[in-house]
Amino acid sequence: MIVYSDREETVDTHSFAARVRAASDPQERLILEGQFEAGVADALCPEIDDEVDLCRVVLPELITIRKPEGYAFYSLYPELYRDAALRFLREHTPRFCLVIGIRSIGASLSRVVAEAVHATSRFTVRPHGHPFDRHIRLSRALEDRVRAHIPQGWFLIVDEGPGLSGSSFMSVATKLEELGVPRNRIVLFPSHEPNPDDFVSERARKNWRRYLRYVEPFPPHRFVPRGAEDISGGAWRSKLYSDDVSYPAVHPYHERRKYLHDGHMWKFAGLAHFGREKYDRALRLKEFCPPVRCVDNGFMVTGWIPAQPATLTDGLLDAMARYLAFLRAEFATGQDIPAEALQDMIEANTARRVEAPLEGVVVAVDGRMLPKEWLQTEHGYLKTDAVDHHDDHFFPGCQDIAWDIAGAAVEWGFPVEALADRFLRLVRDPTLYARLPFYRTAYCAYRYGYCQLALDALGDSPDGRRFRLLQWRYAL
Repeated sequence: MIVYSDREETVDTHSFAARVRAASDPQERLILEGQFEAGVADALCPEIDDEVDLCRVVLPELITIRKPEGYAFYSLYPELYRDAALRFLREHTPRFCLVIGIRSIGASLSRVVAEAVHATSRFTVRPHGHPFDRHIRLSRALEDRVRAHIPQGWFLIVDEGPGLSGSSFMSVATKLEELGVPRNRIVLFPSHEPNPDDFVSERARKNWRRYLRYVEPFPPHRFVPRGAEDISGGAWRSKLYSDDVSYPAVHPYHERRKYLHDGHMWKFAGLAHFGREKYDRALRLKEFCPPVRCVDNGFMVTGWIPAQPATLTDGLLDAMARYLAFLRAEFATGQDIPAEALQDMIEANTARRVEAPLEGVVVAVDGRMLPKEWLQTEHGYLKTDAVDHHDDHFFPGCQDIAWDIAGAAVEWGFPVEALADRFLRLVRDPTLYARLPFYRTAYCAYRYGYCQLALDALGDSPDGRRFRLLQWRYAL
């Protein structure tokens, strides 16, 4: 199944370096420096990781920049890694430390850890191979550097995650042991402490507990007001629905952190420029979304409006049409239709190859026209969660507005003409009806795959059963 969509950008190396130098916010500069370092290392070391001195190497003209998901989506704060590193320093008082960051986000996080422990050496690696069975290859120079630290050194591996497999961490730890590093001198710095029994990688299940690990749990009081109520992971549903029978399905691992305090919701929007970009979009969507107040510590603060889940009415369809017409007019990107990515996703999820239309205008779409994201208030309808699904790490990305029209019809169960006709009264789009069948297929293929991803993680839990029911609908 394909549900993730790469968010990569090819940039001019020297222009991006100038952007790094111009960043005045220390957090933003750290993030950009990490992206730059990872992009240069990936370009210069595509197969075998080697030493990369950014001050001495001849830089490539172009590099590929990847979005650090932890900073943008998953409330990963570099200062928590610094706290974990300082705790390691107090408990072990190491004489020498070699820090290894796993690219991409590990480039910046390893800088934080290396500074905290006064590391004598640091480099980054890019694991390769199947996602559940990663491996790394080091140059002779890096292997020699590792061996030189073995007598008295500690080896610190830094990344976000682990994910489903833990194989990226294990690929580095395994290589270090192959080079002669004692297991008790290998330390893992992840973003959370998983249950290793759940790893799909046998190597990770077997070995994860054998290494020292330092991780700092997320402390809400440092980033949101004290006493704020945690409504993450689907807990917000109790505020809107009368009983759990009517709860919509949520995948708690993919939800942003959310807190409720003093009539406002604090929802993680992203650190530094990631949060500011979402705030700017929220301001532009103020006619259609709950009022936004600010971004504070990476959390977007919006008003918590007295409301109830919307029901399907002509008024709601009119509101949807106005909203999508606004997106089409204000958020066109000028990009080409990502036809091949959509075709590959449909084929992987349905075993059918469908030709994608090349007409249409690519838009920073809403991406999730789900019933749970529309509210009915005494003043009309509001769309929630509208700022970043065009730019997260799932489909659709920036896409033809037909994705949202077809998706709304699928999710709400109304004839697509009910929304498309209203939209066409506001926007001239002569080929819309010709494109809609393809985007209905694409939408259902993606959501079918996403349900399978959720089922693999949630099993026979209440939300797992909800996703199973949804999956049957998308398969029809």
